[in-house]
Amino acid sequence: GRRRTLAWDWDVLRLDEVLANEPVRAYFRPDSTRPHPVTGRQTPHFSTTRRRKRQSFSISICLVMTAMVIICSLGVIVYRIAINQALYMHGGTAGQKAGIIASVSAAIINVVAIIILSTVYKKLAVKLTDWENHQYESDYERHLTLKIFIFQFINNYTSLFYVAFFKGKFSGTPGDRSTLWGQRVEPCAAYGCMLELTILLAITMVGKQLIANIVELIIPKLMTWWRQRKFTRRMQRALLMRQAANRISPDEKLEPDSVEVQGKGHAAPINAATSTAAVAAGLGGVLTDPCEVNYALEAVPNLGLFNEYLEMILQFGFVILFGAAFPLGPLFAFFNNILEIRLDASKYLIFFRRSVALPAQDIGFWRRAMEIINVISAVTNGCVIAFTSDMVAKMVYQNDNGGSLTGYIAASYAQSPFTTATPGVDSGDLNCYYKDFRDSTGARNSMWYEVMMARLAFILLFENFIFGMKFLFSALIPDIPKEIELEMQRERYRAQEALDAKKLDMLTTQPVETSSPLRGLMPPVTIPSPARRQNLNASSHV
Repeated sequence: GRRRTLAWDWDVLRLDEVLANEPVRAYFRPDSTRPHPVTGRQTPHFSTTRRRKRQSFSISICLVMTAMVIICSLGVIVYRIAINQALYMHGGTAGQKAGIIASVSAAIINVVAIIILSTVYKKLAVKLTDWENHQYESDYERHLTLKIFIFQFINNYTSLFYVAFFKGKFSGTPGDRSTLWGQRVEPCAAYGCMLELTILLAITMVGKQLIANIVELIIPKLMTWWRQRKFTRRMQRALLMRQAANRISPDEKLEPDSVEVQGKGHAAPINAATSTAAVAAGLGGVLTDPCEVNYALEAVPNLGLFNEYLEMILQFGFVILFGAAFPLGPLFAFFNNILEIRLDASKYLIFFRRSVALPAQDIGFWRRAMEIINVISAVTNGCVIAFTSDMVAKMVYQNDNGGSLTGYIAASYAQSPFTTATPGVDSGDLNCYYKDFRDSTGARNSMWYEVMMARLAFILLFENFIFGMKFLFSALIPDIPKEIELEMQRERYRAQEALDAKKLDMLTTQPVETSSPLRGLMPPVTIPSPARRQNLNASSHV
């Protein structure tokens, strides 16, 4: 409802009808022309077959980059396994805290890898979408957003999905351990994988936000300083050249359009009144014309607010996808958004040139991306509560033991079936305990089946409840508020009334010819309009 209200207030609710005939992109490179299906006019066209081939190549590149993300994630997993085993064998304090140290260091490496891959792929996606040569801006933005969103989703959340749903599930049992590239598949720690998921999520989310805010604070300042420095030098050279040619006196001011400054691939006239004395005194940045001051700033990025939308969508995913593992996520997101508002305000009002405002009905594809994340989050949070945490297992144990958790730790850990040295069995698997519901022979006991059935039932009930509430609120809250619907009806009524009045006025003022035999000899008879008839009647009474 709020979205429709804002669209109505800004008069963009029917923007799709106004922009039915979307203009062609400025960077579109046609190879032929063909008639427009609506207007019939010749319009520029690019071969659909060639575009499909380019899109197929782009998809293959995206798949290669996705494979690189998976490889990096596997590398982080192997690093965590190796560093954990090395610290454990070293012993001492580091050996006792090997799991925590390995998890924290791996999470930091994961954040760095995510940032590097995101930066590289974002530039690559822009190049590929430009190469696809889309005719309309809406098609260009949709394909670019889809490429980057899918990659960023995999890049940012792969490690979280692994720790939440795969780590420790395939590590095997004593005497039958699984291996990955010669290394034992890492099991969950004695306290489970929930704490590790919380650590990884906190470091990834907060670390990315911290680095992004530092970059947004420093980079615009450096770019603006460097551009103004080059701008001042060009002004000084132009003034000194004119002074050398004895065209102006040292205190004379530049006339409008007297200096041309080369920008990034284009030239811009300087309409300024910058004094030579100020430039000689090192005050070349003293510009009096607002247009010149605006030009001295850094240009707005070509993607506009794309990066800002992407940052918010990724933060929304961190908060909602694994909210059960990190309840403080919304609080960190709230503080980050307050800081983000101020940083973006300074960036777009102080360091960047004034951007051209373009109308938009809503946030476009990003709204659909949020809906997709919403649906996925219902599944992920249910699985985190059921499988990653011990909540369901504790509830089953309490139900079987009269509401008491006494003895739950002993029941949730199984003893290794190997108590003496056995060929093919690692010494660490002898006479040990591991977290699972199994008997002394290593077979699953009845508790395992009870817990598994309870987990599946919990996921089924949890998802049905979440989706049911979602559909209920969607049905109760109208898409268009009642007030806006009434305003739209009044507007349509007034428009139709004005159109009918215009038609009536045209009908009452047009010439009406008689059908008599003297048709060609008689002048046409004109029916006066109602307003004119009132004036004629008033004058006749006078």
